[in-house]
Amino acid sequence: MAQTEAKVARGAGMGYGALYGSAVGFGCIVMGIILCFTVIGAVIGIPLVIFGCICPILGALAGLTVGALKGACPWCGGEVTSTAGAKGVDCPACKKRIVIKGNAYVQA
Repeated sequence: MAQTEAKVARGAGMGYGALYGSAVGFGCIVMGIILCFTVIGAVIGIPLVIFGCICPILGALAGLTVGALKGACPWCGGEVTSTAGAKGVDCPACKKRIVIKGNAYVQA
């Protein structure tokens, strides 16, 4: 069973974090505006709108801390990148399944 070391690629999730943050931020802004139409709801609505405006930045920063793995395929040696938290990935070159154990790519 072959095994190759994979390095943590910091910042790989930054784009996904910004996209997710934008979606959450849009929802917060809409809910905040709706709450601002009521007098008592403005107390919650205004901070919600402000939070919605900074959500894309917070999402991108959260994506920086999530590291994806980048390394060589144990089957063919091609470059493989996996998302954070994935249990396995298919090699884009040889199409074989790779299992992720710790920070290593292992043949399935």
